[in-house]
Amino acid sequence: MKTKVFYVIALMGFGVVSCSGSNNEGQANGEAEQVEEVQYDSVLGVGDFMDFKVEEGLNSGLALKGKGLYDSKCASCHSLKNDVIVGPGWSGVTERRQLGWLMNMMTNTTEMLEKDPELKKQIEKYKVQMPELSTSDEDARAILEYMRQNDGAK
Repeated sequence: MKTKVFYVIALMGFGVVSCSGSNNEGQANGEAEQVEEVQYDSVLGVGDFMDFKVEEGLNSGLALKGKGLYDSKCASCHSLKNDVIVGPGWSGVTERRQLGWLMNMMTNTTEMLEKDPELKKQIEKYKVQMPELSTSDEDARAILEYMRQNDGAK
C-alpha cells in the first residue's frame, strides 16, 4: 500500500515539474521578464480604441441595439440626463469626452479606473466605482451610438 502511495505522489510531482518548465525559459537563464508599461493618454484613456472614429451620421439601427443594452446594463446606474443615480448622468457625455475614451471606458473599465485621474475623483465623489461588465467591442459600439443619439446626433 505504501508503495502505491509513493508512486502516485511521485507521478504527481513529475507532472507538476514537467508542466511548469516550458513557459519560463528566459527566466531560467537569469533574464528578467520585462512588462511593457502602457502610458496613459488623458484624452483617449487606455485600451484598443486610441484611433477611433465613427461615420458622420447616426446609425439608428445600432442606436436601437444600444438602447436595449443601456436598459439592461447601464440604466440602473446612469440616467440619460444629468441626474445622478449611482454614477453620473450621460447628458452631453459624447461632447465632453472623446468617443475613443468612451469606448475604452466601456471595454477596459478596470484599467481606466486605475489610471484616469478624473475617474479617481469621480470614485471619491460618488463613493462607488463602475464594475467591469465585460462589454464586447460590438456592444460598446452600440451603446456609444445610443449615447450619441441621446446627445442629439442625427
